[in-house]
Amino acid sequence: MRDVVIDANVAAALLLDLPYSARARDAIRSAERIIAPDIVVHEFANVLWKLVTGGRMTEGFARRALVALDGLISDFVVGRPIAHDALRIAIEFTHPVYDCFYLALARERDAILMTADRRLAARVAGSEFAKLLHLIET
Repeated sequence: MRDVVIDANVAAALLLDLPYSARARDAIRSAERIIAPDIVVHEFANVLWKLVTGGRMTEGFARRALVALDGLISDFVVGRPIAHDALRIAIEFTHPVYDCFYLALARERDAILMTADRRLAARVAGSEFAKLLHLIET
């Protein structure tokens, strides 16, 4: 399989114990490399913050999970060079630009975007991006 772009939801599924973790792990099993725009760090840290403040995870575990993200992702791609493309995609599909950074990177690298974001998948259905997106059912 070619390179795989993962978003923060899939990163969480790969590093934490979520209901769709097994499906996420199976989906990336044959990936050559796992890549992500650097925004994944911010979004994943926010997921961890929500879990800690919601009493579902300790701060120490959250810190270890954030460190583990570095070992999971082969290449953190700087977002600035793909920002214009991400903005264009966001405007075209009326979808938050944060998620569109992942689509822009997948297109630039001819990679598959693994996501658990049903809303994003629905927005791009029938477009050129549909072939780049693999929805992991949650």
